[in-house]
Amino acid sequence: MDPGRSSVSARALRTATLPALILLAIGFLIVVLFNRLGQLDAVLQRIEGRIGTESEAQKARADELAGRIGELGGAVGRDVATARSLSREQLRGLDRRFGQSLSAIEGRLDAMSRQAESPSGGTAPVVSPAGEAAASAHEEDLPALQAMSDGQRLFSSGRYSEACARFAAALQKQPANNEARLYYGLSLYRANPGERANYASIRQTLLSVLQAEGEKGEALEVLGRMSMEEAAWADASGYLKRLVAVEPGKVEALKLAGYCALYGGDAASAVPYFEEAIAGSPQDAEALAVLGDCHAKLGNAVQAETAWQAALAATDTGSAAGALAALGLSVKLARSAYLREDYEACLSYALVDDRCKRSALLRAYQGMSLVAEGQKDEGEAILNEVAVSTDAQAAALAKGALARSREQE
Repeated sequence: MDPGRSSVSARALRTATLPALILLAIGFLIVVLFNRLGQLDAVLQRIEGRIGTESEAQKARADELAGRIGELGGAVGRDVATARSLSREQLRGLDRRFGQSLSAIEGRLDAMSRQAESPSGGTAPVVSPAGEAAASAHEEDLPALQAMSDGQRLFSSGRYSEACARFAAALQKQPANNEARLYYGLSLYRANPGERANYASIRQTLLSVLQAEGEKGEALEVLGRMSMEEAAWADASGYLKRLVAVEPGKVEALKLAGYCALYGGDAASAVPYFEEAIAGSPQDAEALAVLGDCHAKLGNAVQAETAWQAALAATDTGSAAGALAALGLSVKLARSAYLREDYEACLSYALVDDRCKRSALLRAYQGMSLVAEGQKDEGEAILNEVAVSTDAQAAALAKGALARSREQE
């Protein structure tokens, strides 16, 4: 068997299997949350069974617990409804928090039962002060649970400022809650993109999470982005290398690491990141186009044009953004071909798409190529047209070409 073909097949299998595994994991976690609803209902029935058989104080306490169960059930129900928009990590966090709160309420109910069954007039409490304090503390976690649940939903729907406030509320109740701290930092960054006045606080918050919890992809990504915006390329590179290690094969992480290397002046190091991103997503026009830019900076004209051609083929020119991308790629291809004096290729790139025919820059390269191929009258007619264009760059290019052409007469 051809080893190259085998590796491509293995890669294709991994690419096809990974989304299915992710969907399976998310589906399982949604089922777990549904099971939590069933557990809550069972505890509520247990509480209702005790009402009417207890003292007035116990009835009041049971009513209070029933109210807490209702709050928790509402939170679970809302999160089940929006579960498909949450990440696997967020779903795991929800299940963990609901499980802890459910256990706390059940423990409280057990304590009530033991107190009710103790001999009348006995002086020794059935539940130790430490156990009573622990149960009360767990019960007080419910407001933090509600704040976390609200924050996750707001975060997933892109309402970052509101999410930030809810995560801050969770931290007020539970200062050691690192999940709340993580999403507080992420929300603060996304709510105020480019607001560097917040970066020191966000950085401190996220670094404390990494120190306490180990590597977290979301935190590393934001730390990398902030460092890139501050042109701290060495720091950004360090964070993004860790991100790629934590989330191997993730296309967006690979592209971000590639951009960091390219913008930091190391196009050679950027190439492998974009190549791996393309291996995972062969029709990613952005990755293909920037891979071409990397090769162009390295002087690899053939590899650059190959990548740009592939990007152009993958670009959806039916959309406005796609048309602009096609235009930009066509200009790059035409310029590269013209500099190589491959005028036939330049003409084909300049006419690659109807939308591109209206580009003054491409028309300038078209006219220059026609002049170079000996079709002087046709070429100069196009250059004269471009010379009065409102596109200053294209007009200057056309005027220079016309002057050179007339010098040769």
